[in-house]
Amino acid sequence: MGSISKQSRNAIPGAFRELVENRDKRLFNLISKKVVVKNGGIAPDESLVFGYFDELVDQKMNYRHKSRISSFKLLNLPIGAKLEAVFDPNLKFEIVDIKNKIKDLQDGDIMPISKMAQKYLGGSKNGYDWFLYNNKKLSEIRKETDPDYLK
Repeated sequence: MGSISKQSRNAIPGAFRELVENRDKRLFNLISKKVVVKNGGIAPDESLVFGYFDELVDQKMNYRHKSRISSFKLLNLPIGAKLEAVFDPNLKFEIVDIKNKIKDLQDGDIMPISKMAQKYLGGSKNGYDWFLYNNKKLSEIRKETDPDYLK
């Protein structure tokens, strides 16, 4: 068996959503056969099953949307705010735009926060986990405004 491409993998939730929106009987029949066995031989009501699917689709769409929008604007952090590194409190940085760019006050480099974390730590990093504002990790500030962040 071959692997699935990222493009194909990303299409799966949309295909599932379409089956749910169209109330596709094939989906209900597949699920109800499995549920009947677990439910003592009683078939589930179709409207209840599709209601549950609707909730799953809504949760997935909302989760994907929320996980993509980290920005300094979202965190109410102003341009010019000072940050320090979790890994070395002597390293100082400054926010330079409302999205995600910071300036390294040691050498003047300006780059997205995740790239700055990579510069010092190597590998792929979520920059919001590696920088502090007023002694609080940016990821913690984000969790205060969005409890589902990084779940």
